[in-house]
Amino acid sequence: MLASRCLQPEEKLRVGRFVFQKDAKSAIAGRLLIRKTLSEYLHIPYNELKLSRTEKGKPFVTNDLADDSHLGFYFNVSHQGNYAVLAAESHMQVGVDVMQIELRSAGNGEKFLETMVRQFTSSEWAIIKEPAHLNDRLARFYRFWCLKESYVKALGVGVGFDLQRISFTPHTLQLRQGHVARDTHISVDGIAQPEWTFEETMLDQDHIAAVALSTGKNVSAQQNDTCTHIQNSEETSSQNRANTDTNPNDTCEEGTSDCSSKHSNVSDNGDYLYRMLSFSELTAGAVPMSEPDHAYWTCFDNKMERPGLR
Repeated sequence: MLASRCLQPEEKLRVGRFVFQKDAKSAIAGRLLIRKTLSEYLHIPYNELKLSRTEKGKPFVTNDLADDSHLGFYFNVSHQGNYAVLAAESHMQVGVDVMQIELRSAGNGEKFLETMVRQFTSSEWAIIKEPAHLNDRLARFYRFWCLKESYVKALGVGVGFDLQRISFTPHTLQLRQGHVARDTHISVDGIAQPEWTFEETMLDQDHIAAVALSTGKNVSAQQNDTCTHIQNSEETSSQNRANTDTNPNDTCEEGTSDCSSKHSNVSDNGDYLYRMLSFSELTAGAVPMSEPDHAYWTCFDNKMERPGLR
């Protein structure tokens, strides 16, 4: 109830439309990450921050600021699996995506990959299909999908972008926790895009995150053609390029992120890692914008946690 009170009324309604509790918690975590980041970095009082959305659903600041500081501050959120993540940058277009690696049985896994072949270029597909073990092929599939989503989200074009126009060439084939790979290159319509940088890392053994960054030189043309924070959303909780929330007791659990990431967000090669936020950290500085809504809570409490699980 506290979390919902710290959102704008229209965002609160959006969250209320989710069928399952897990999806509602992930969505509300992402919205709280946005408000926390923007209020802190743009120095706008939490309850005075005004957000709207583009036709494609991308949020943006509508406050009339004298210094126009918000015009050069870009942010993006994503949630999937156990995490909600946020990435933010000054003077660089940014998009972020997180994917959970979902392992499948041999027959279902191969069939799943076959149905997705049209989303990848032949060179990407060769890399995906290279490993002998199905689980390794699935991990590469989700990595490429995460990269494509981060790029499309940075453009702000929404669904409908032909993903075969995008081709990624990773040089670090094995991602790992505590390390950020920045040597993946992108080409669009067969043309290299050197102004784009991609930061990839494993949040844990089952979750991949990718951040797309651009100086913006060719972003507008591509659109016409078509601080990160993370939160462990299972516990409704929030890294500096991303915010991760853990549980309300501020403890780490096996299968989420290492506790050390809560105290240091710089990797062994000097790049930013995702920073875990507890629920209390996520809501620190938040100002409730509505009265307690017991009917809203009851509606949420009556929902299933996820399909087939109460």
